[in-house]
Order: sequence, then C-alpha cells, then structure tokens
Amino acid sequence: MKFKHLILIFISLAIISCGKESNDAEESFKMWLNLREIPKEFEIMNGQFWKSTHFTYEYITFLHFKAPKTWVDEFIKLNDLKIATGKQPFPDDAPDWFAPYVGQKVYVQKGFTQGSMYFVNEKTGEVFFYEIQL
Repeated sequence: MKFKHLILIFISLAIISCGKESNDAEESFKMWLNLREIPKEFEIMNGQFWKSTHFTYEYITFLHFKAPKTWVDEFIKLNDLKIATGKQPFPDDAPDWFAPYVGQKVYVQKGFTQGSMYFVNEKTGEVFFYEIQL
C-alpha cells in the first residue's frame, strides 16, 4: 500500500513540475537556441522563454532581436517557413513589448502549426519571433 502512495506522489510531482522560464532578453535567447554566448552580430532587445521539464521538450518563446540577414534567411530555409497569407491569430499571452511593426513580413510553418509566427523586417534585420511547441 505504501508503495502505491510513493508512486502516486512521484507521478504527481513529475506532472506538475514548473519548468524553466526567463523574462530576461539575453537569457531567453540563449535558452531558445541552447547557446552559452550570444554571437556579437546579434542585438537582443526583449525576450521571454518558458520550457517544461518534461521529456517532450515543450516550450513557448517571445523574442525581439536584430540578426544578420544571412542568419534570418537560413533560419527560414531550415525551418521550412512560408510567407503567411490572410489574417493570422495573434497570441493572447504576448508580453506588452511584443508589438511587430506594420510592414514586416510574417512567416509561418508549412503544414501543421501550433501558431508560431516570425515577423521579419528585411531592411533592418529586426525580428519578432513567437514560437510554440507543445
């Protein structure tokens, strides 16, 4: 009987564990890309990151940064993104600073998507990323 209670407690703790989170811009960016240092070509303005501690690697991130055009182009290519058409639902839980500019291109994932959106200003390299994987 005691063994069943221990198992129940262990499972409960595993399910309700909080995960990792940050509202620090640079820390959020590093957590998102699993980096130790941010490359000097990047300027990180704002960030928010949450990751579950579960083995399924669930996370939600909001980022605002400037990046080299070559990096942005490669990111779009590697993630098989396409330019969004039509109205895209804006995340309800976006922080106040997450305010993409009118005129930025909006990219989304091809096929199945959970709502991730990538706003890119191709002239300045400024991007707003909302990425979700649950």
